[in-house]
Amino acid sequence: MALIGFLVIIPAGKKLLKISAAGPPPGAGVSPPGNPPGPPPEIAKLQTRIENGSMTNFILSFVVIFGMAVAG
Repeated sequence: MALIGFLVIIPAGKKLLKISAAGPPPGAGVSPPGNPPGPPPEIAKLQTRIENGSMTNFILSFVVIFGMAVAG
């Protein structure tokens, strides 16, 4: 769980923070009529990486709790 946090979630979060602090790229928010603008692909990729890492840690925490219950 710590490796996922230190190798996946934290670096992706730092990169996401750096991108969001830099502001929107030129032309961001412009979309064809009827289509709401979505996040740029790099931001969406980082958000997905953080979500997947967090969900993996969430599932692993239940595995750890189950292991402690069985051992105790």
